[in-house]
Amino acid sequence: MVKRFDVAVVGGGPAGCAAAAAAARLGRTVVLFSSASAEPGIGEGAAPGTAQLIAEIFGDEAKAFTPDAHLRCPSIVSAWGQPEPSVVEHMLNPLGDAWNLDRERFDADLRSGAERLGVDLRSDARLTEARRDAAGWTIAFALPEGGTHSLSARVIVDASGRGARVARRRGARKYHLDRLVALWTVWAAGERDRSASMYIEAVRRGWWYSVLLPRQRRMVVHLTDADLLPADPRERADLAESARRLELIGPALSDVRQVLDRPNVCSARSAWLDRFGGTAWLCAGDAACTFDPLSGRGIVAALLTGRTAGLAADGLLAGSAGEAAVNEHHDALGAMLADALIERKDVYRAEARWPDAEFWSRRHSLTEGTSETQALPEVAEVHAD
Repeated sequence: MVKRFDVAVVGGGPAGCAAAAAAARLGRTVVLFSSASAEPGIGEGAAPGTAQLIAEIFGDEAKAFTPDAHLRCPSIVSAWGQPEPSVVEHMLNPLGDAWNLDRERFDADLRSGAERLGVDLRSDARLTEARRDAAGWTIAFALPEGGTHSLSARVIVDASGRGARVARRRGARKYHLDRLVALWTVWAAGERDRSASMYIEAVRRGWWYSVLLPRQRRMVVHLTDADLLPADPRERADLAESARRLELIGPALSDVRQVLDRPNVCSARSAWLDRFGGTAWLCAGDAACTFDPLSGRGIVAALLTGRTAGLAADGLLAGSAGEAAVNEHHDALGAMLADALIERKDVYRAEARWPDAEFWSRRHSLTEGTSETQALPEVAEVHAD
């Protein structure tokens, strides 16, 4: 007997958990797929107001956020546009401090919170097929012990991350504005390293940021374009080690040892799909659009778009009310993306110390002539995958 659900959510990160929670709190039966092979981000910051937003989406009873598992981030210290650092204090923000997350614990708590709301969590399942016919979706998945299983759902939410597995199989195209990548390394923080502020430092070939993570770890990340990153792993290791010589971030690394043998590289580009849903499917979080890390909006955007996707899924199931909910989801994603691109333009334009450097000249040329009201995805220098 095939088990039937109202909503299937693919992806157990913040967007997927928020979508599942929103639909479940409206009385829908929900299954949430979280692949055992999907690794959470090693460390990430969350903007002020994140704890309050989680409480709104999941309800206090779900206990989906554990403040003591994370570090409060009191400020952002940046050397951007000038060598002298400037400070943005979160104590002046009515929503309180930002957060330096233990990302693995953060995602696990969100999944547990969704379970407390009645969501059927398939944490060890790997999606192999999602096929739709007149009766709805048939979803096939594999378990670690072997064998293929299936269930059905009336609506599917794609929160599978940058790969947008479901949406792209439905014909959605992804566009990207740049080739930004992140070279990241985690260090064992020294005993004297107690600064939980986020540090951001612009350099000729890109920029760096560093945050102190729970369990006395420090994450150091270099952002540059993929073609500007050394291809040789040994040169990448040397580049990661060069963080010790940075004027702003370097002092925090004066008495630490590197934990990982080699740096890791992941995509950090600004990207979006040409549509955020279709017949009985929606997408949310990184599956829909990804933002430059400078925006600091990744976690909040995932939670917000996950919630609107969950509400839109409920609207689709409700029939006549569905169009308004789906439109609201699309509008929310579109507005968030447009705002992020405007912010990106302004922030990169503010750094003008290296106009002849390839990394910065690309950012400045991308921003010139890009209208704030220009229809997406028709942005200058957009590339389709």
